[in-house]
Amino acid sequence: MGKRSRSRKISDTGTEITDITKIKSSSVGRITKTASASLSEEQIRLRAFEIYCRRGGTPGNEVEDWLRAERELQEEQQKSV
Repeated sequence: MGKRSRSRKISDTGTEITDITKIKSSSVGRITKTASASLSEEQIRLRAFEIYCRRGGTPGNEVEDWLRAERELQEEQQKSV
């Protein structure tokens, strides 16, 4: 198997920022299937990245960020109906 390259970004403070926009784990895949059909994976991914950035870019909470993004977007969607 070949190595998978991973893009790295460094914040202004010099810490590495994990590019969570490329996350494609089995758990995230299962989460996506349970999301509202009208929410796109891209919308959720972008919101999860915003959440990640707001909490300082600390890696290790990707699934929690994804779940929070789904929840926030679904709540916003329900309010607009």
